Amino acid sequence: QKYNQNYGLVRNLPLQKASTSSGMRESKNILYQGVLNVGRGLPELIRAMKSIQNVRLVLAGDGDIKKELEVLVKKLNLEDRVFFLGKLEPRALKKETEEAFIGLNLLDGSVPNYYYSLANKHLDYIQSHLPSITMNFPEYENINKTWACSILIDTLDSENIIQAINILVNDDMTYTKLKNNCIAASKVLHWQNEEKHLFKLYENAISNY
Repeated sequence: QKYNQNYGLVRNLPLQKASTSSGMRESKNILYQGVLNVGRGLPELIRAMKSIQNVRLVLAGDGDIKKELEVLVKKLNLEDRVFFLGKLEPRALKKETEEAFIGLNLLDGSVPNYYYSLANKHLDYIQSHLPSITMNFPEYENINKTWACSILIDTLDSENIIQAINILVNDDMTYTKLKNNCIAASKVLHWQNEEKHLFKLYENAISNY
């Protein structure tokens, strides 16, 4: 809009893959996958675990605040409910995602790069038919308007996180609805469809050369 230019859009959608999950998930693991750094809502998430029962938080990834988070977990006596898996190979990460009960995509909206993002993890959760908790930012809101795959929260604070997790843990009807929406979305939001936009951009560029 600023420069009155048309830009093509090719989203970072994953390959369509068959999910091995079916029905209600037996695991009550809440999964965060990605970098452990500032602006990802991780301290707020860990503090929220003090008020949430019968679930485990699994953090798959590494980053510059990992030690700080480990100290916080110990301080809150959550060692038996919060687990750090470190970096995982793609196959192992997919297995954790398939077995999880809720996916997490938490970001600080004051950072423009986060506010306008479309995180890979959010799309991976959809391909694994995993309901998620994510931020009410433009790209996630757009997806949720068509396929309500997530509970959207406006701000990163422990109370919002607690409320969203409790809804998915305690309301089977809502959870099943979001899961079914993930299944529907996974049939559309994948690279085999998205690559057609890339080919079209190439065709237009060549024809206008």
